[in-house]
Amino acid sequence: MNDNHWSFTSKGTPKGEEILWIRDSWNLSFSSKEPNSPTGSYLTFAVPPKNSGTETFNELFEYFSSRKRKVNMVAEGFSARFAWELALKKKESIQSLFLLFPNPSPVSGFALPILEKADWILKNLSLLPRFITNPFSLDKILSQFDQNDIYESQISVSLGVLLPRTVGQLSAQAEQLSRLSKRTQIYRWETRNPRFSEPEMLKLDKILELFWNSSGQKRSKSRIKTKF
Repeated sequence: MNDNHWSFTSKGTPKGEEILWIRDSWNLSFSSKEPNSPTGSYLTFAVPPKNSGTETFNELFEYFSSRKRKVNMVAEGFSARFAWELALKKKESIQSLFLLFPNPSPVSGFALPILEKADWILKNLSLLPRFITNPFSLDKILSQFDQNDIYESQISVSLGVLLPRTVGQLSAQAEQLSRLSKRTQIYRWETRNPRFSEPEMLKLDKILELFWNSSGQKRSKSRIKTKF
């Protein structure tokens, strides 16, 4: 992770379908190994800088604007903010957007919010020395778990969201979720084994493949798909 600039790493077939994968802005909220490039695709990883400022998004926006073909976006954790803003400002350049355990969550009222925050801290223990020198940064991050105003504006591209097991009942929030996008698919990761609080990369690949295969289908009205 660079201190002041985004880093972009690409692999796969340059002429294939483009995928832009935005890593978590704190890099460890989603700890799965780096995925392989799907067959026939061109996968680019975008890693945000450690020091975020007003120019942070501009640098990502400029890179995204240079793409000549429509892009499928994937965003982890806190990077959902960057991805959502891109989906609003560059909708003509985006094929689909998939959010992995987004922070903040688009689902209001976590069943166990304290568990979500504790889980994030345990996964990011290596960052604690940075918080000692800048204690206000930790408070800022934890407070953002409860802020979901970034989803107030609906996006027009196909949207997929993978949510953790700790969210409340999705059926009671179907109307709210349907306002995120005209084409929304919600997936919730269920596991009783704490060692697998996130899907293995093989499982995640299957979820993404299922979403990408269905996101090209035209739908006449807003619809929610919930998968367990």
